[in-house]
Amino acid sequence: MDIIESQESSITTETREEQMDLPFFPEPQQDPEGFSLPEFETILQAREYMQQHFKGKRFLPLISCTKQKLPNKAPAWKLYSVSVLFYKSYHVAKYLRLTLRDPYILSAKYGLVSSSEIIEPYDETLSNRSRKERAIWGRKVAKQLLSQFDVNREVFIFFTGKKYYRPLVSYLPNSVSFFPQSYGIGQRMSYLTRLLEDYKKIY
Repeated sequence: MDIIESQESSITTETREEQMDLPFFPEPQQDPEGFSLPEFETILQAREYMQQHFKGKRFLPLISCTKQKLPNKAPAWKLYSVSVLFYKSYHVAKYLRLTLRDPYILSAKYGLVSSSEIIEPYDETLSNRSRKERAIWGRKVAKQLLSQFDVNREVFIFFTGKKYYRPLVSYLPNSVSFFPQSYGIGQRMSYLTRLLEDYKKIY
């Protein structure tokens, strides 16, 4: 019975995606005004800021896939957790405690992936794709998001670099980058490390 229901749910979701008529937005060259969150001293400070600035909204963290992966198929969060950046992003997103749902993952190959979905490893990234190719990917992922979530009620928190969030922001009226705009990978890593170290001192 569960298998049949799961199959029917999958078919319904795929049908909604196929029938959805979305406009095609090219990848913007700049971030929307106010898109990046300020730098926080603690995870608690970040949580309180989000709750105050987005009252009445639901939250969904989105984390980008990584080059480093397990060599065998696994639940998505485990597949990518061999990457230190992904591991730390995932745990900061969880410790924010803004939602009971696990973070979702933005995959260059599969699009939108739940943390528990079992997927095969692959060697694809958005980093070497053209702006047009990333825009095509963004429209595909936007369809997946719109088929599963009410984008007017959700605030999507991006734990990603620009090449993973810019193809999507035009479709998502409520979205923010957890990282300050100027942060590269090294700065993101240091920021997450500091937040996690402070969190572990308290909890």
